[in-house]
Amino acid sequence: MQLAIDILPLVEPFPSGIGSFTDNLIAHFDESINLKPFAFTFRNRAQAKAAIEHLGGVTKPLLSLVPAGALHRSWRALQNYPAIESWTGPVDVVHGTNFVAPPSTGAARLISIHDLFDLKSNPTKRIYRLLGQSVAAGAHFHASSRATMKDCKDVLGIDDSHLHFIPLGLPEVLPGTIEAQKWASEMGKYILAVGDFVPRKNYLRLVEAFNEIAGHHRDVRLLLVGGHKNKIYSAQVLQAVEASPFCDRIEANLQWIDASRKGALMRNAVCVAYPSFDEGFGLPLLEAQSVAVPVVATGCASLLEVGDGHYIAVSADSSAAIAEGLDLCLRGDYSANLVALAKSNAGKYSWRTCSEQFALLYEELMEK
Repeated sequence: MQLAIDILPLVEPFPSGIGSFTDNLIAHFDESINLKPFAFTFRNRAQAKAAIEHLGGVTKPLLSLVPAGALHRSWRALQNYPAIESWTGPVDVVHGTNFVAPPSTGAARLISIHDLFDLKSNPTKRIYRLLGQSVAAGAHFHASSRATMKDCKDVLGIDDSHLHFIPLGLPEVLPGTIEAQKWASEMGKYILAVGDFVPRKNYLRLVEAFNEIAGHHRDVRLLLVGGHKNKIYSAQVLQAVEASPFCDRIEANLQWIDASRKGALMRNAVCVAYPSFDEGFGLPLLEAQSVAVPVVATGCASLLEVGDGHYIAVSADSSAAIAEGLDLCLRGDYSANLVALAKSNAGKYSWRTCSEQFALLYEELMEK
């Protein structure tokens, strides 16, 4: 099988859940799949070349000569020209791992939809028009949660016959190097939130919630770790931190940290906070569950589905509700059985199984 697969998520400036999905998916493919990875990028060409060469078995890096934005405009205006075969030669399946799959002259097209929060709030975005074009052209779509599948049907009008459910795997939470473990332990007792500084992560309400409980838990800090993809929102969060009466106990790290330090932070946290308005899957939730760290998260459909309810569920719309959940966690007012069930739930997710299911789906699409 000749598979053209988009690896641009691997070369973005900040690591992401989509990058983790792309990396782990490819890493667990067997020899029956001949990879033709590609990346349409202008600014990150050196990183893209390094990422492609890191995958192995690729003699010629498949990089576009034009920025992705220019190609997107061409695909919209020229009705799916140029095709992916201009770069890859003949392929059987094209997998767009991040909302967009290049047009093809004859291959099956599969597009992974991770969440539709931004499109639901701003349906005029250019990506929305490209997705609509792909739906009309008969592309197939992948969703990692049944909640996202429902959004795909409701928002994009995708037919059930072109929509496929494959859950993601469980990312490994590294124990961390000795240096990383020492660094994390020196943080003391802390609540950890991991994710990009974007509105749907709801960090402003998390800071408000921490303000409500910090006076009762004087030895606890709040750590926010993630990339500043949205500069306006990042600035708003920093302003909220500076205005907090407990600003000396809140740290907003707007740079992604390496996997070793992230793993050490996750394992040493007293609690992981995940107050998102919406998620497509929820990898940080599973990561925390896998290392027996209690989670306070919102009750959005995908998190309830993926976490199987084994966490302290709160409303995303109320800082008081988030504060109450954090207080319950910090006081230890949750069942030890909850953490055990959570760890068992996380163990159900496997990248090996995920990759095997994708291989079967590719074969199915080739036969249609």
